[in-house]
Order: sequence, then structure tokens, then C-alpha cells
Amino acid sequence: METEMPPRTLFVMDRGFMDDYNFGKMNTDGVYFITPLKRNSRLPDYSRKEDGFFMFRKRVIRYSSRTVHDYDVHAFEDILLRATEENEYYSLVSAGKNPSYSPDRAWTIAILTNMGEKAQSISELYKFRSDIEEAFDVFKNLLQVDTPYLRDDNTLRGYVFVSFISLIAYYRILKLLKAKKISSRISVKDALLQLSKIYLTDVGDRTIMAEIPKKARELAEILDLKPDLFPKSVPS
Repeated sequence: METEMPPRTLFVMDRGFMDDYNFGKMNTDGVYFITPLKRNSRLPDYSRKEDGFFMFRKRVIRYSSRTVHDYDVHAFEDILLRATEENEYYSLVSAGKNPSYSPDRAWTIAILTNMGEKAQSISELYKFRSDIEEAFDVFKNLLQVDTPYLRDDNTLRGYVFVSFISLIAYYRILKLLKAKKISSRISVKDALLQLSKIYLTDVGDRTIMAEIPKKARELAEILDLKPDLFPKSVPS
């Protein structure tokens, strides 16, 4: 680890980055880290009684915390996901399979950190990592920003800028779908596909709005899109 790493820098890592030497160096240099532990790690004490609970996105998260040397070890249990894991386990058993299952660790995730923050803060910081990964997935796969095939630097900068604006638009639409409680049945991609069927057409010397498909109009009404989004005619 380079000594010029600014103090109080925070690394939120995955399980593959476990390294005692690096963690010790980060701790000495005042660099923070949050990393999940493997299920077979001996650092968490899954038998400990819970220290409390908190709500995260309307889900109950129970937790227990302990200090090991210079680090905090937090064990978090998502009650809903625990029930899902148990259901999957018994479904496999009923199908004649023999899945591995540890009742005291289902659905539990243990996190090692040197931040000294409360359990809820550590959990939320780690969860936000998933949001960032999801954004990169949208950026890469849905928007296909990783395959521009551009050679000119200025064109590439413009391409990335427009792609970034598209990413912002994606999440604004997703937020709107969630606010209307229809994100479970209509994805952002589906919404854009339906709205893309609204287009202009030339009729003689005039440019008019083509007939709007029923599904597109219904979606626009659900999303409370302004009426002037669909003008009867536009200047030619």
C-alpha cells in the first residue's frame, strides 16, 4: 500500500481482498476499510445474542457487534432473506437433494472494519456498494458504453458525457416508476421502449404527431407526463 494514500480514505471491498498485512498497513496509515468475511471465518460470533436492529429500505436488519484486536466485526441478519434461504433449502430437500445449510448463518453477513462507526452506518455504506455496482452494470450492459469503437479523443469525451447523462435519465425514470409502484412490472427498458413508439411524421408541408399507441399513452398517463409532451402538431 502506497504511503501517499490520503488518511480517512475509505475502501469498500469484496471477500477476495482479505489480506492481514494490507489491513494492518491501512489501519496504521489511517485508511479505512469495510470488507465482508467468508461464511467460514472464525472472527464473527454467530451465537451472540443480537445487540439491536435497524430498518434499511423497509427491511428489518438485526445485528451483533464485537471487537477483535483493532477491528470491529459486525454480523447482520436480514430476516426476509433468511426466510427465503430457508424456503429454498427445504425446497431442495423435498426434491431429494442435500444442500449445505447452516441455520445460525442464514441469511447473515459479517463485516470487518476499522472505521469505529455504528453497525447501521457500516451496513449502509456496504449496501451502497451494491448500488454502485448496479449503476456500472446499467452503464456497461444496457447503455453499452464499454464498446464505443471511437478513435478521436474529443468524440470519445462527448460520447462518455452523453452516456453519463443517459445514466442519470435512467435512474430518474426508475425513481419515477418506483414512486408510482410499478417498477416490479415495468422496467426502465420497457418504459423507454413503449415511449419510443411516439414519433413525428411529415404530412405534406406539416410535421405532426403520429397516432400514439394505447400502451404508450396509458404509460404516459400513469407517469403523469405533461400533456404538452404529445402535441397535436408541431412547427414544420
